[in-house]
Amino acid sequence: MYTFPNLHDFYQRPLIEISEHDIKHLVSSDIATYTHWLIGVEGTPVEDNSEKYHWKIYVYPTNQAGNVSWDRPQYISDSIPCFHLACDKAKEIEYLSIADGIINSVHSSKIS
Repeated sequence: MYTFPNLHDFYQRPLIEISEHDIKHLVSSDIATYTHWLIGVEGTPVEDNSEKYHWKIYVYPTNQAGNVSWDRPQYISDSIPCFHLACDKAKEIEYLSIADGIINSVHSSKIS
């Protein structure tokens, strides 16, 4: 069962238009509804009541209005121990999208 992201500790980047290359490879049956990527960094406590967090990067398909398909993340990173490193990695993924290759890059580089 999929759980929705922890929006209390979810920091999103600006929406990015999905490139033609990525649209062709989108892992979804209803491609026509998605026009943008939402890239975000989500934090979860290492342990209950802990102030230390691990961070993951999520990439979700969305439309320009921001209607996100929360149940269909196209990418989830491994845990990253530092918020600043996670933000840097999210920016890298954003640049990959702008360079027309987020899906091939994140899946082939095996960052997830």
